[in-house]
Amino acid sequence: MTITTSTVDGPVLVRVDRDRLADAVTWVARGLAARPASPILGGLLLEAGAAGLRLSTFDYEVCAQATADAEVAGPGRVLVPGRLFVDIVRSLPPEPVDLALDGAHLTVECAGFRYSMLTMPAGDYPERPVLPPRVGSIGTDAFAMAVAQVTVAAGRDLTLPLLTAVRLADLGDHLSLGCTDRYRMAVRPVPWRRAVSAGGENPPAGGETVPAGGVAVSAGGETVPAGGDAVSAAVEIVPAGRVAVPAGGQTVPAGGVAVSAGGDAVPAGGDAVPAAVEIVPAGRAAVPAGGETVPAGGDAVSAAVEIVPAGRVAVPAGGQTVPAEGDAVPAGGDAVPAGGDAVPAGGDAGSAGGVVSAGGDDGSARGGAWSAGGGAWPAGGVDGSADFGVVLVPARVLADAAKALGGSRARAAAEVHLGLGDGTVSIECGDRRLICRLIEGAAPDYDARVPLAGAWHAEVETALLIETVKRVSLVAAPLSPVRLSFGAGEVRLAAATGEEAKATATIGAQLHGEPIELAVKPQFLLDGLLALDSDVATLTFTDPRQPVLLTGKAEQGSGLRYLTMPLRL
Repeated sequence: MTITTSTVDGPVLVRVDRDRLADAVTWVARGLAARPASPILGGLLLEAGAAGLRLSTFDYEVCAQATADAEVAGPGRVLVPGRLFVDIVRSLPPEPVDLALDGAHLTVECAGFRYSMLTMPAGDYPERPVLPPRVGSIGTDAFAMAVAQVTVAAGRDLTLPLLTAVRLADLGDHLSLGCTDRYRMAVRPVPWRRAVSAGGENPPAGGETVPAGGVAVSAGGETVPAGGDAVSAAVEIVPAGRVAVPAGGQTVPAGGVAVSAGGDAVPAGGDAVPAAVEIVPAGRAAVPAGGETVPAGGDAVSAAVEIVPAGRVAVPAGGQTVPAEGDAVPAGGDAVPAGGDAVPAGGDAGSAGGVVSAGGDDGSARGGAWSAGGGAWPAGGVDGSADFGVVLVPARVLADAAKALGGSRARAAAEVHLGLGDGTVSIECGDRRLICRLIEGAAPDYDARVPLAGAWHAEVETALLIETVKRVSLVAAPLSPVRLSFGAGEVRLAAATGEEAKATATIGAQLHGEPIELAVKPQFLLDGLLALDSDVATLTFTDPRQPVLLTGKAEQGSGLRYLTMPLRL
């Protein structure tokens, strides 16, 4: 494609659409430190090549990259003052932008506007980190919404790094996101798809991934591990060393016996049993239909009781198992480690006035030192294993990236790919890349700490409650609460600043349980309500002194659970 020359001195190196350039600049600007440790870290690297114009920033905490389609006359790279370049590009009119070198200066020209800036030595720019391997993928819109919903509860105090992080936990087919600032907590699961294991290959669009050495089969069939055989779509796929059986049957280990459809397969040397009885692997004991199997030496129990591994204590249905020497708790309670105390259903082991306990979860971090002059990224909060496990990502970085991806004009990718490296996490979406240092430390299991049910709950129209809280809280002193008094068919809201100003309002509500009155910080309540994606908000509580759980309709909501501590009446 011919490059049109402009009035700038020297040849035009790059011509790029202003909107695409602005979108890319906005993305990489998050890697520019407000107060860089050295002037070179305040630079923005421009690299022109066959793929277009690539922009990069790196401050040893965050590395951001973006590529914009452009007409490139020849390859090259230049380092420019980051903040100045960002401000210039954002101010340009929506016309093509020409970038040209004029000696030691970069010239930017667009629709009659011309800027010139002194470049920086690109050879002094630190080596950028390598993009870590992918561990899973999430829909872009779901990712952006989930991050926005939970980060409202993230802490802002940088002296407590753990409270400024988003906890990402791999739950198999879901990724759990959680945040807390000790006074409130937000947890949200989001569906995700794990990446193939190391050595695997990516299949054609619409196909499934195949482990290293596996064989891909035609559409409608499934993939099999290395050494397995490809079979038709009507037959299940069998790993290497296992025997394929007719559709509806199950596969068995090598040497096992395949049974007809409706029956179950059994381990080598085992006997085929009626379909009403579960099949038990070698060393486990069979129990009646509906029950579960237990490890060798364990006891078979009825279907109403959970199965407990050896050394653990069985509790009534609905309860949880606890380690040996631990205490069994009633259904709805939480399991307690050995020597711990049982917590009542809906209770919290945290310190008074806080959602998260103080013991062991004070928000401190070990804080690994980062190299001041090189591009090395030291080990962080992960052990480098293949499993995603649990990692802590800075909430500010994640929220900023998710917001940009959700509203980006240039992105066309439907999925966000997460990668995990040695102390780093990466986010990829289309031509956008971001690598961020993880926060070290161990956060509590937010999913286990947020209750699923309570003694009472009330349902209120979300939009109506938001507007009512905003209006009533206008007269509230900075640290004063909004009181909510739930009764039959209504909730009364009240706020005041001593005797100087007062406000009350009553709106409809469906209360399931006894009348209850509680007080909450208005901004905390509003943050939770605004994060819900449901037209009806459900407030669940067990006691006026216990945390209030905020959720949406099961059939409408995204699964967000928002917990906030009440204030003393």
